[in-house]
Amino acid sequence: MQPNNCMWLHLVESDHTANDMVLTEQEGHAIVHHKQRGDLSQQWIWNEDGTLVNRGTKLTLDDQSGEAMVGSKKSKWWYDSENQTITKKINEWSPNYNKWTMNKYLSIPKQSLMPGSEAEILMARAADAANHTWRIEYCDVHGRK
Repeated sequence: MQPNNCMWLHLVESDHTANDMVLTEQEGHAIVHHKQRGDLSQQWIWNEDGTLVNRGTKLTLDDQSGEAMVGSKKSKWWYDSENQTITKKINEWSPNYNKWTMNKYLSIPKQSLMPGSEAEILMARAADAANHTWRIEYCDVHGRK
């Protein structure tokens, strides 16, 4: 992810459906929804501090509940381009190292991906039972922050 650039996060598993599903903020929740180019609630900014902020609502994505929120819970996100996953970023190893945290993927349940539907985002410990791969598309020059 490029810091301070507007982007859409496409759910790769939806590529075989009729819908281009992107990460969206709706009423305080992170969901996937059919892409609508002019909808700012579907555009995200990854800040240099590692937070993902919704361009339209200015809410920050929280890693615990999949909610978009304003507040002190500013989770740090990392995009693994090789595996196309978005995970919680761990800055350094510590004695409190928690394997659960290292393997949390931004995902949706497989059974929730239906053409034309909306599905709430969750954090999954393992990616095998969830749709979890994301493709980044940066906004055009006029869509940047």
